[in-house]
Amino acid sequence: MPSVIECPTCGSDYCQSYSVLYQQGTSVVSGKTRSNGIGISAGGLGFGSSSGAFAGVQQTAVGAMASPPDKKQIFPRSLGQLFLWMIAGIGLFIAYKNHKYNKEVWPKLYEEWQSMFYCNQCGSSFQYMPTNTLINVTPQPIEIEGGQAVR
Repeated sequence: MPSVIECPTCGSDYCQSYSVLYQQGTSVVSGKTRSNGIGISAGGLGFGSSSGAFAGVQQTAVGAMASPPDKKQIFPRSLGQLFLWMIAGIGLFIAYKNHKYNKEVWPKLYEEWQSMFYCNQCGSSFQYMPTNTLINVTPQPIEIEGGQAVR
């Protein structure tokens, strides 16, 4: 890959790959919270406490735009989905279709995603396709006549 990739729309070299934009614009967040309290009312004195935990993913708009393609789930993630699959009798069919998608379609989408770039100057997205390809050059045999190389 060349050291400078230029936007085909505006010619700027202020471009970044989708994978870099996704990594820069995506954060995994988690934490815990705890609180205590005292309250007084006509009924008396009351005490309370609470605690909780949270986890999730935070994304910027550009990070979300540059997200890689999703794989499809092969098996249900919850008991509710499993129950619906069993009632409908199509669970194995769905699992097969999703498995086939993940094996045949998703790798091509992911490869395309890896070659996508975003121009920070004009906001356009483009796919970088290298134009310089390596050419296999086979050297011609050299004949030697009288101590001199002859081509």
